[in-house]
Amino acid sequence: MKPGLAGENPFSNPLPFRREELDGDRLVACWRHREITVSDTNGAEAPVLAKARDRVLLSVDNISVNYGAGNRRFTALQDISLVVKEGETLALVGESGSGKSTLARAISGQVAPFTGQIKLAGEKLAGEVAHRTPEQRRLIQYIFQNPDASLNPRGRIGGILARVLVFFFGVKANNMRQPVDRALADVRLDTSYSRRFPDELSGGERQRVAIARALIAEPALLLCDEILSALDVSVQANILSLLRRLRSERGITMLFISHDLAVVRTLADRICVLFRGEIMEIGTRDQIFAAPFHPYTYSLLQAIPTPMKRRAPKASAAKSVVHGNESEGCVYAGRCPWQLGSVCERERPPWRETAENLRIRCHLPLEELSARAESTRANQSHL
Repeated sequence: MKPGLAGENPFSNPLPFRREELDGDRLVACWRHREITVSDTNGAEAPVLAKARDRVLLSVDNISVNYGAGNRRFTALQDISLVVKEGETLALVGESGSGKSTLARAISGQVAPFTGQIKLAGEKLAGEVAHRTPEQRRLIQYIFQNPDASLNPRGRIGGILARVLVFFFGVKANNMRQPVDRALADVRLDTSYSRRFPDELSGGERQRVAIARALIAEPALLLCDEILSALDVSVQANILSLLRRLRSERGITMLFISHDLAVVRTLADRICVLFRGEIMEIGTRDQIFAAPFHPYTYSLLQAIPTPMKRRAPKASAAKSVVHGNESEGCVYAGRCPWQLGSVCERERPPWRETAENLRIRCHLPLEELSARAESTRANQSHL
């Protein structure tokens, strides 16, 4: 009898563990792995996209952001257009420097867009936050990556939350206790935390306070900028569970920024893949994780850690000059393992649409993108 069955002590049997192959590219060392109920890899909850209202909350039209001037001018974003519906979570993914945070800062008014416009519920927003109305500022709340830098170290948690009530709602001092306690309860923190300073809290607790500070303003849109990157995996899971619950209960719209596709898969309704300030692919969560893939999206998916997965050699990219996003060609030229040739360096790739919600910007036809992904998978499975 295998250890751990029929009430036996699973550690009393001297039989050694053996590794069993799963799905052709994974190994598992566990006697009872077939008895374990595997959770849906897409997350504990079904996507709420179907529950989202038809009304578009946020629209971004042809946003371009430049830094510097002259020879030192750098284009951080180029011709970015997207929409986010009420109650929807749109994830922005891509490696460092792809423009995710710049886009969020442009939406929040921290970076004035060089060209283009941003609308919230159909109302055009000024480029700089100082020129927006208090109501517009309240409706868009930013949760920063590092709560240590965003929370006043000399202020108690209760005072940090109360300041939001004074600024946006003009709440008097004798009426602050109840909303502050409710905000802490929303993020599963005891009311006693209101008397603590930020340095008396753990990293996960500080991030919960940052979320509470955003929620107490009663926003319509949350901008979550890499809010999990500095946290342990177990704390990340708790924060993700918290965000899912708050989204379900309040119907808050979120723009969730991450470089980790494995994380956004548990939360996002749609995913937008950025590279060097341009959108490479945008679609629903299920579409992004199924062929056809943009070559860059496929490389991100291949980088998702898988327990006991055999290592495969990296595909070699075509030898060519890597262009910036101000070149005439594709910004991924030079790194793309499926590059066609000089056409990728000379011409901007067209948009390919395979479904109502999926758009891929690539010279390769959709059928060939699917075939190349399957061919790469097949080659790796034999390694």
